[in-house]
Amino acid sequence: MNFDLKNISKKQWVALGAAIALLVMFMGCEYLKRQPADDAARQLEGVLKKDKEIEQQYKR
Repeated sequence: MNFDLKNISKKQWVALGAAIALLVMFMGCEYLKRQPADDAARQLEGVLKKDKEIEQQYKR
């Protein structure tokens, strides 16, 4: 397979650029949607850990 970039038309370059831009935007949106859930999970993890520490102190 021998690809020659000179044979790609301007319309094909534009289509490729648009496809890459859409992919990047989609990935960014998915990341932003997931971020608050990750933060909440980390906070809950910290609260549960602290709760276990307090529980251990009262058992002693």
